[in-house]
Amino acid sequence: MSPLDPVAPESPRYRYTVLAMLVLVYTFNFIDRQIVGIWRCPSRRILGSRDTQLGLMGGLAFALFYTLLGIPIALLADRRNRTVIVTVALVFWSAMTAVCGFAQNFWQLFSRQARRGGR
Repeated sequence: MSPLDPVAPESPRYRYTVLAMLVLVYTFNFIDRQIVGIWRCPSRRILGSRDTQLGLMGGLAFALFYTLLGIPIALLADRRNRTVIVTVALVFWSAMTAVCGFAQNFWQLFSRQARRGGR
């Protein structure tokens, strides 16, 4: 690729496009994490959840995911293609977000939250 190619990784257009995509993903990630707190009152009625359970889901599930998978994924990112790792993680996160909509009790939702990284 020539240095003037607009899709070359060195070009400003490419960098800003990647930055915009990552900001968009992070924004959805943030909103997704806030839903657990917003959904606190309805979940008590629908799933019969208690505050302790909601705290476990938002805190423990998040901590378990990052404790158990953070270092192995970071090591993998040092050795493999980071674009593929981010893409796979995004697809997995999206799938787990969709699956959470089918949870019928606290433990189903907790296990799915733990696999999504508490988001």
